[in-house]
Amino acid sequence: MGIIVAVAGILVFTTIVFDDTPEFLILDSPRTQIENINGILYYVSEPFPLNSSVEKIIFHDVEFGSPYRHSYPRLTYSDVIFSDGTEETLSVLFDYTIFSEHVKPQTGLIETHDGIRFLVSVDLKELSTLKQIKSGIPFDEIQCRESLVLVTKHDGSPACVKPEPEPTTVTEPELEPDTGEFRYGQQECHYTDANGEQNFCVVEGWTKPASELDCEEICKPPPTKGMENEN
Repeated sequence: MGIIVAVAGILVFTTIVFDDTPEFLILDSPRTQIENINGILYYVSEPFPLNSSVEKIIFHDVEFGSPYRHSYPRLTYSDVIFSDGTEETLSVLFDYTIFSEHVKPQTGLIETHDGIRFLVSVDLKELSTLKQIKSGIPFDEIQCRESLVLVTKHDGSPACVKPEPEPTTVTEPELEPDTGEFRYGQQECHYTDANGEQNFCVVEGWTKPASELDCEEICKPPPTKGMENEN
C-alpha cells in the first residue's frame, strides 16, 4: 500500500493506492465552502477535473465515482455510493446543478468551466447556531445537537442550551437547635453561565431558598491548589 499526500494548486488531498484495487482520493480541502442552495446548506468541493486517473473520490463520507462524460448527449456522470449502501448515478449538463434522490445526506454535482464540484448536504446539528444563521437558515429551522434545545436570548438571538430541569419542591427550612437559625436542606441552585447555557449545582445548609441565592457565584468550582498558592 502506498500513501501520497499531494498539493495541486486548488486541491489538497490524500491519494491511497492499494494493491489490486482502484485508486481513491479523499478530498480534504481547507477551502471547502458551505453554500445555501434552495434553502439547504451543502458542503461544496473545489473543482475536480474530468478524465482523472483516480476512480473514486470520498467527500464528507460519500463516495463519488470519478466524473466521466458521454459525447451525446453531453452529460457528465458520477456514480455515487452512500454510507448506507444506497447507489445512484447523477448526470449533469454544463453550468447546471443536479441533486440526488437520497436526502440524508443529499448529494449533487455542479459542472463549470474549471471542473466538477461535488455537493454533500450539511447536517445542521454539526454547525453552531451563529453559523446556521449566517448561512441563511431561518430561526425556526435551526437545529441543535442532541440534549440541547433552541431558545431566544434576551437580545433576540438564538441559542442552543441545556433544557431547564423540572422544578424541584423546596422543603421548608428546619430549625437548628444549636444556632436557633432556620436552614434549608439540599436545593438545586440554577443559573445561566457566560455561554448562555443553563446549569445548576446542589447546595445545602443555607438560610435562604435557592431562588434568592447568587447561584453562579456559589457554584463556581474552587480554585486549584496552584492558583491558591499564587494568591
